[in-house]
Formats: sequence, C-alpha cells, structure tokens
Amino acid sequence: MKTLYRGLLLTLAFASPMPAVAGTQCQAPGPGQPIELSGCQAGDRLVLHGLNFETASAQLSPGSTRMLEQVAAALRASPGILVNIHGHTDNVGDADYNRELSQFRAEAVKQFLVDLGVSAQRMQARGFGKSDPLADNVTAAGRAQNRRVELVLAGTGAPVRAAAPVPPKTVYMTTFSAQPSQLTVPLGTTVTWKNYDEITHSVVVANEKSQRLWSAGWNGQTFSKTFDKPGEYPFQCGVHNDVHGKIIVVAGPVAESSDPKPTYTGHTLSGMPSKLTTAAPMHQHEPQAHSVHAAPAPAPTAGSPAEVAGDAVLIRNHAFSPASLAVPLGGQVTWRNQDGGSHTVVFADMVSERMSSGDSYSRSFDTPGVYEYRCGIHGSMRGRISVGQI
Repeated sequence: MKTLYRGLLLTLAFASPMPAVAGTQCQAPGPGQPIELSGCQAGDRLVLHGLNFETASAQLSPGSTRMLEQVAAALRASPGILVNIHGHTDNVGDADYNRELSQFRAEAVKQFLVDLGVSAQRMQARGFGKSDPLADNVTAAGRAQNRRVELVLAGTGAPVRAAAPVPPKTVYMTTFSAQPSQLTVPLGTTVTWKNYDEITHSVVVANEKSQRLWSAGWNGQTFSKTFDKPGEYPFQCGVHNDVHGKIIVVAGPVAESSDPKPTYTGHTLSGMPSKLTTAAPMHQHEPQAHSVHAAPAPAPTAGSPAEVAGDAVLIRNHAFSPASLAVPLGGQVTWRNQDGGSHTVVFADMVSERMSSGDSYSRSFDTPGVYEYRCGIHGSMRGRISVGQI
C-alpha cells in the first residue's frame, strides 16, 4: 500500500472478492455484496475502481451505475458520514485540462448520488488531475489505476437532516405596481407572479419572459421561477413597464413574513393610486403602455363639487380624466384613449365602439341633465357628464 495515503485505502470493485482489512471495521465488499460504511472513520479512502467514464468526458459509462447505486445505498444507510469526492487522472495530456476533467468527473459522481437521494450537503467534489498518482504512469496498467474517483471520509458527525421545505412566495401584478415590489427570499425559493388585475401582464426576470398572463377576476394566470443562486433579480411587466420590482436572494436565513393577498373591496386594482418610481425601465421588450404617468382620478361620488369645464375626457392609467365634466347644452365631449388597453364608453342609452390605444369617441348632449357612464370592459372606470349646469 502506498505510504502517501493517511488512513485506510480500500478498492471497491466487483470483479473479485476483496479480503477484510485487518484491524478495522471498515470492510471492502465481495462481489455482489453491499458496501458497508458504518465502520469507516474520517481519513479512510475508498477507491472506486470499476467506475469509468467515456473517453475525455465526464459522462459515466453504462456499467458504472451499479457501483454508484450501492455507494448511494451505503451513504443513505449511514447518514452521519460526510465524504469528499476526489477525481484523478493519469499523466497523459495538459495539467490544466486534466485538473478540469477530474473536477467535472467528481461533480458528475456527486450529482448522480444526489439524484439517488444522498444530500448534497454531505458531499464535496474536487478534481486533482494528475497531481496525486496511485501508481506509476509508465505502464497502461498503472495509468488505469491513476484514472480513478475516490471517496474520502471527511467526518462521522450527526446525521445531516433534510432542509425544511422553503415556502413559496407570491408577487401580485397590478396596473400600477407589483405587490410587494421588493421581496427578500432564501435560496431555493419559488416566486410566483399572479395577475391580480383586469388586464393582461407578463413577467420579465433573469433573461426569461413569461407568456402573456391573462386576467380571470382577481385570480388570473401565474408564472413561477425558482431562485437557486444568490443575487438581486430585477423584474418588470413586459406589457406595462411601470410595474416593476426586485427579488433579492440570500444564502442565509430570512425572517419569515406573511404573504397576504391584496384585497380592495368594491373595485379592482386598476383603480389603485400609482406607485411609479423615477427608475428607468429594466427592459423595453414591448412599446410602453402608459405614456402618461399620472395617478388615476378617483371615481365620482354623488354631490362631488369637482366639476371641470371642457370638452375632452382622457382615458389613461385605467381612469377617466376628468371623472366629472360639465358642458353647456349642445356641447360635444370626446373621449381619447391614451391607455395601453382597450375601452368602451357605456351610457344608459348607448355604447361606443371598442377603442384601442389612440382611438377616440365623441357624443353631443342636447338635453340637460347628469349622464353617468362607465367603461364596458373595465367596470371600475366610471365618470359623469353634467349638461347645461355650468
């Protein structure tokens, strides 16, 4: 046995039986026998000869999976054992290339064991290239021994418990804001963006763009993303660029916070006051929907004194502006759609054609009185025309 190793060196193979090692409880298996790790101590090295890869690749060969299945079973049966997975190569080729290849191979073994139910927290992968030979590199047999992966027992502490599931988080997309606009979450959190509005939205985050999320009565379609790397992830709506925010992902614990669903009795979120910032939009994937960033006027109430003379009502930010307008008898009012969505104007006696962005609709008023109206698409949008009361 080579003196360069501290601790016990075992070769795990299936071609022939291996004898027990004197003076230790760490036993090498015979052919077809399970691997037993419960007697092994920190510093013991188990060489996985018979574990092979495709030439110049980190792709496991088909015959290698059986050994790793037994290694995974042994690690699952001994949850207190921590291991380092070391990759080694022979001396053929460039040193940097060999070191990189051995790293990839060690990581491939780790991932295979993770896929078989071994916690990634119990394993570390490292590639040494040709720097730590087990045999000489003069003969083909020696080079074959040096091309290997080892399990190095790093500790036998308390079992690593599975991490508690990370609770998901929700961001509600509205016409004028994302709620919350900034969200701090731990690694592994799945964030779901929900369309909580009367109009469509989409989500642009981390170089991904969702499909169009359609509305369905405050419970619209969703888009989800799991964040497994720390950092800051700005996001925005690809339809309404003023809806934007940021997800902050941290490696450590995050204080638990409630995830309340916004509720606004009696009207939809499209009537919310604007929460715009002066920050430039993160992306410009589609034409900006709201060219005028004014807070929507409140819906009119009975007896409101806010009567504004004029002959135009602008539709913007999902509101009529002004919401209450006084005109003389015989006056004409024109509604101009300066919003990103479609709208109609509905009176008790008539309904306009659907107006896309930039369209307009006009009506003359020859009879005095108060004319209440609304948008036929977005019912929370309401207004009033007072005729002959100037």
